[in-house]
Amino acid sequence: MAWVSSREFAEKTKKSERTIRHKSSQQKFLTLNAHFYVFFYQKGIGGMGKVLKIWDEPFSSEEEAQSFYEREVVGVMENDFSTTSTTIT
Repeated sequence: MAWVSSREFAEKTKKSERTIRHKSSQQKFLTLNAHFYVFFYQKGIGGMGKVLKIWDEPFSSEEEAQSFYEREVVGVMENDFSTTSTTIT
């Protein structure tokens, strides 16, 4: 269980990377084969662009995915924001 890139996720699920990116732009969670996957966009290297990160283990319900999102992703985003705000003076 780990965060993977959209390319790695596409290879694992045998879907196209384009399909994965398209679905992530339209939904709160990726839904594939009646399973829910949590994703978020991380800042790219050097502040350029965004990297789509997807949790590679599926959740059986939207509630489970939401709980994981609030626990894991919101914490990561808050840490990124606090790091950014402390380095800019």
